[in-house]
Amino acid sequence: MNLRLRRKDFLPHQWEFLTSENPIKALVSGFGGGKTHVFLRETLLNHLFMRNRRGKSNGWIVYPTYALAEELFCEPFQELLRKYRIRFDYKATRLRFESKYGVIRVYQLQTPARMVGSELTYIGFDEFDIGSYKNCEIAYQKAIGRLRGCENARLYIVTTPEGFHYTYKLFKEEGAAKHLIQAKTTDNPHLPASYIHYLRSQYDENLLRRYMNGEFVNLNTAQAYYNFERERHVKEVECTYAPEYYVGMDFNIDPMTAVVGVFRDDRYEVLNEFWLKNSNTERMCKVISQDFDPNRIVVYPDMTGIKRSTSAAVGLTDIKILKSNGFRVKATRNPLVRDRINAVNNALAKGKLLIHPRCRHLIRDLEQVSRDKHGELDKSSPDLTHISDAMGYAVWNLFPIVSQPDWRTSA
Repeated sequence: MNLRLRRKDFLPHQWEFLTSENPIKALVSGFGGGKTHVFLRETLLNHLFMRNRRGKSNGWIVYPTYALAEELFCEPFQELLRKYRIRFDYKATRLRFESKYGVIRVYQLQTPARMVGSELTYIGFDEFDIGSYKNCEIAYQKAIGRLRGCENARLYIVTTPEGFHYTYKLFKEEGAAKHLIQAKTTDNPHLPASYIHYLRSQYDENLLRRYMNGEFVNLNTAQAYYNFERERHVKEVECTYAPEYYVGMDFNIDPMTAVVGVFRDDRYEVLNEFWLKNSNTERMCKVISQDFDPNRIVVYPDMTGIKRSTSAAVGLTDIKILKSNGFRVKATRNPLVRDRINAVNNALAKGKLLIHPRCRHLIRDLEQVSRDKHGELDKSSPDLTHISDAMGYAVWNLFPIVSQPDWRTSA
């Protein structure tokens, strides 16, 4: 096998990460900084050389979700193994790689309790900070307790920064005996200028500090929708007729919430809100249909409703109920919570969102919803977050913003 990694083939921060001998290391950078590229090669090196007493490596690879793992790791890693003519067996149903050098198991941060194994020789986390603080903590502690497969076992992390999240705790608050490398999007000279322009056009200054400069930005106990201003965003928007009305909906039962708006002049204008106590999807449909033609309703709901129901009707999910009432459902999946919040803040910053003053619950949410000490939404109040969640589903679908834009398709 001819495995040669040359310094000239990597950016300085990538090479520093690859060659670091520290048992716990992290690369934190903005989008397009080459994190996943170097993560794949770090994993290959560990698979080949980080062996236990039996001469085999035993590694975990952890992603926020299995979908991300399949997209960012499983397919590209198979290509990398083929490139170096390493024979392997990949079981897609179990997300498990095996070669004569050892075994790799792929897990997701959403269910850290399912991470089982012992005597690991290495563990890698990609996009670590996307996970909830609690799940990151559980997964990290599990990992540390199992890194006993060889003398120089390693744990490595690559991520974009998400406030003072778990990576910040490990490498800034604790720090000792760990190696943190930080990089900016602009440190990658191979990115086209149009990609940098794209980021600047898509993100507000707060997001640019995180997603382009790779900075840890304080989100703790901050106003979640920090770009909202009553004077700028609350207007008496009216619409006597529209070919389509766009509805964001959250399926929480108490309260069940929805917002209805129109899309015009590249803006989402929220005309009305619906806030129903102890309700269900069927009743919500009836109430909305009293004010708006159901045949012109397009819904962007919480897509967990594709499997569950707030109705007592057997066999009818929330999504099926929406469709049975004549509503069109356009959403296909739920965005990450951070992407949904970022989309709302970005729309507010760029003047793409207006709200009628009658939407008092929504306005209260935008002013009062905050983040907890880990930078996540504070859900302690039973009345807050639901209607801003509902609007967020519509805003994210109308003005999508993603955690990791692809520079190859954004120019």
